[in-house]
Amino acid sequence: MNKEDIKNIQNTNIDDKAQHLNKDFLCKETLKQGLPGLNIHLFEEIPSTNSYARELILDGAKNGLVVADCQTNGRGRSGHSFYSPKGTGIYMSYFFTPENGLEGAQSCTTKTAVAVATAFEKLFNQNFSIKWVNDIYLGQRKICGILTEAVTTGINKGSVVIGIGINVSTIEYPEEIKDRAGSLPANTQVSRNDIISTIINCLLPILEKDASDKSYVTEYRKRMMMLGCRVSFLEGENRVEATVMDIDEDCGLIVSLADGTSRTIRNGEVSELRTSP
Repeated sequence: MNKEDIKNIQNTNIDDKAQHLNKDFLCKETLKQGLPGLNIHLFEEIPSTNSYARELILDGAKNGLVVADCQTNGRGRSGHSFYSPKGTGIYMSYFFTPENGLEGAQSCTTKTAVAVATAFEKLFNQNFSIKWVNDIYLGQRKICGILTEAVTTGINKGSVVIGIGINVSTIEYPEEIKDRAGSLPANTQVSRNDIISTIINCLLPILEKDASDKSYVTEYRKRMMMLGCRVSFLEGENRVEATVMDIDEDCGLIVSLADGTSRTIRNGEVSELRTSP
């Protein structure tokens, strides 16, 4: 995304005055009321909120929130795209510059997962699960994905971009994800603006805690899917099967292999092995 891209995107900024009375629309004025003091960048359409946040950081911004009604090039983990249709989802990136640099930035994904699940539970009064390491589920359907990226510049010790994509009321999905994608429970009392504000207000206190505070790990563990399940993961070029045993204090996935040895997985995709009924 170059400077001309940013200029063009800024010209598509949502007209709050025309739309703020309709609670189904994203509204900067409403978001500012729920998130006072936070720099908010709201767009009708953008290639990627994470990419735009990165450009803001490179231009010297320290923190802020980028929100879009639609993404034309939404990104997920491991190079996957993130389906981002207009009007039915939330696509946002919170970025900040830790005082101590990028040390501990790896935990931002798991902390965000806890914050998102907590926010959903507050708003919808239902239980949500976390699929290691970065997906939020309602039942067997994926509702939300998280993509955390580090950005280093010559003017600070490094910044973190936390991308959050949520299926709010999406019904139709591409063929490759329709068997596992789902949306949030219908609730006319909860707007997309409410969801955004609640998530950020749940996230900031977790991010601001001292690195030695591991209370989020307990919250992550109690919502975690796949405990005791058979899974597979890539190790080099080989796919290895194992059983999920637990997570460690840094939310690394502890698995037991067929030979009785254990392994802690720090990154990569882990797939649950399903048996035929």
